[in-house]
Amino acid sequence: MLRFTRPALVWLWVGLTWIGLPATRANAQPAVDAAPFALAEAYVRLEMAFSAPDAVAALDAAWDLAARAQELSDPFLSSARDAGGAGRPSPAVSGSAPNSSDSIDPVAAALSLRRESGAARAAIEAAVARGDATTADQLRIGRVDAARSVARSLIQQAWHRAGSPDLGVEVAAGSRPGVEVLRVTAADKVLATRELPAR
Repeated sequence: MLRFTRPALVWLWVGLTWIGLPATRANAQPAVDAAPFALAEAYVRLEMAFSAPDAVAALDAAWDLAARAQELSDPFLSSARDAGGAGRPSPAVSGSAPNSSDSIDPVAAALSLRRESGAARAAIEAAVARGDATTADQLRIGRVDAARSVARSLIQQAWHRAGSPDLGVEVAAGSRPGVEVLRVTAADKVLATRELPAR
């Protein structure tokens, strides 16, 4: 029978806490670490809503997808390790209709968006340091535009994979400059709208 002294038990507890509770350490990571998987989950819900079809669920899922993409567009929520693969292109930036030979993996698209956003951080910080607010704003808005492009492509793919139902979701210009809205349509009628987070 093994016996442990009090100091040994203390060190054993410390060691087990360090190696056995990865979830606790993960909680210290930025919330954006979970965003790629939250985006993918929203994508799955959107495809299911299109298949139903369920206008309310489609609007909710599409909004979540766009919001998660926008989180990933923030260079200051991206860690240094994300900038390492910045040279690799995003698999979803064109906004063109996806086809069977050019499908988009939501997680891969999200991770690519996060890498590219992380790579933009140094340029934004340099622009701010030299007092060039215009360039800093252009770079930041460019990242948000990239996020919107990813969201549009994924929304369109979900719609196609659900069999191209009458129910659809589109991104449209809002009533204020720089603001866009999601619109759920069916038979050329707008069923619901929801404003996207501001840029």
